[in-house]
Amino acid sequence: MKKKFFTLLSLVLSAAFSLSGCNMYLELSVNNAWCGEKDPTTGYVEELTYSVDFDNSLMDEGIKNDPDVSVEIGTGTYVSTLEVLSGFPSTASISGNEIKSDIIDGLNANEKQAYHLTTTLTIPVKYSYPWLDEENKEITKEFEQVDVIESEIYFCNRQLSYAPVYSYQKANYTVLNYGTNIKLPRVYQTLSEVSYNKSNYTVNYSYGKEEGKEGYAVNNKTTNKYTFKTITDNAMLFFMIRNSVIEKDNTIGIPTVSANYQKDELLAVGNANTQEFEVNINSNLGDIVGKMAVNEIRFALNDQSTSGTTQKVFIQNKVENSTMPYKSLMIRYEEPLVAYGAYVPLGKLIYTLVEANFTE
Repeated sequence: MKKKFFTLLSLVLSAAFSLSGCNMYLELSVNNAWCGEKDPTTGYVEELTYSVDFDNSLMDEGIKNDPDVSVEIGTGTYVSTLEVLSGFPSTASISGNEIKSDIIDGLNANEKQAYHLTTTLTIPVKYSYPWLDEENKEITKEFEQVDVIESEIYFCNRQLSYAPVYSYQKANYTVLNYGTNIKLPRVYQTLSEVSYNKSNYTVNYSYGKEEGKEGYAVNNKTTNKYTFKTITDNAMLFFMIRNSVIEKDNTIGIPTVSANYQKDELLAVGNANTQEFEVNINSNLGDIVGKMAVNEIRFALNDQSTSGTTQKVFIQNKVENSTMPYKSLMIRYEEPLVAYGAYVPLGKLIYTLVEANFTE
């Protein structure tokens, strides 16, 4: 979400990963690395569980040393579940809304398989901050809740470049507004839905739930034209990165629809280097323990005018004769957090893969 710390898109392209501007997108080139480089059968399920930890080492010194403000973000959980269906359902499982698209209507017999990806992030947060009481005396108030972001997306198989058909996200999360005249946590509640046809997609984006009232304060709806198989959706960005070939020191472009922007934006996705991580992953294929080679993938908006910081994902690298099954797993993700108002670093969330289960 634009200028909110859980967005996947609120960052500037670093000089090392620049792409020349271009309005004409090419058909996306993808592989099936996520399934061991073979096409999955109907009924295949992948469930990945991540521990999410807060790292405040990069927190702005002003916030860190401010006696009036404290930020506590506990250990959270991020669960990603991908299932392969025989076809597209008439309604989405989480939103309960109708899935209707001319993409579905025009599928050939070998294209009817549908992928359904759901993700849920839950993480406890607690803030202490200054407040004026009824007598105009300064006191310290506390706010705490469990932030939750839940999403689902239905998309096509590899033969159709994993083209998105329908996505949905519901979020309730907290940001810290911090500046000269304000030191205050604020809760954001958003709801987004994107429906894709072959030549256009429609974004419904709502935000600002009011206490004691049904619905959201603001509802925006936009329809944009595009070329089929040339874009992806923010809800499946990690999946697309896992299944894109990005050679070391190279950068590719992935046009991505983010509902808060209400349009697609070109992401520059670059392979910075290869390194090794110590992993300890519980799995029904046998626990994965030891050193694992990973590619450090950095991604950012291909727009020098947009402020923000680079985001990093670490993707399992293919190693010949390895005892570890190759599924191009996202082993780690680093998400920078920002305090708004002053727009200074608050720290980062580190997602670490701790469990991976697969069902044929």
